Amino acid sequence: MSVQEGTEDTPLACIYGSEWFGDALQHVVDAAREAGYRPEVCEFGEGDTLPEDASAFVFGEQAGETTGLALCRAARGAKETADIPVILYGSGDQRAIHEGWKAGADAYLGDPWAPDVAVFLARVRAARAAKSGRWGTDA
Repeated sequence: MSVQEGTEDTPLACIYGSEWFGDALQHVVDAAREAGYRPEVCEFGEGDTLPEDASAFVFGEQAGETTGLALCRAARGAKETADIPVILYGSGDQRAIHEGWKAGADAYLGDPWAPDVAVFLARVRAARAAKSGRWGTDA
């Protein structure tokens, strides 16, 4: 499944999640769109690399054939993606959150169904824009 809207100027949020949790995945996609991102549901297979043009990565604990933690480590380990914000989402238990921080996640959504996910993602976008000095277009 690939969901894309917006223009090429709209910041891209690459979302990796398991179809088993389709309702949570869809809520995160909708929240990313509401926060001003162009959401794209992505799959990661053996030999794949993470897209360098993403403005944010959102990884579910189980992201298809791999885990969100493994994707987080891959993002942090590649020079091209090391500075892209990583948000993990999942069960929210303390062990999962701790492992997410250890893997290099910038944030952890313990309740991906929460109504304020869009507000949270908008704050991530604004923080990235402030860090890069570009308030208008890219985040």
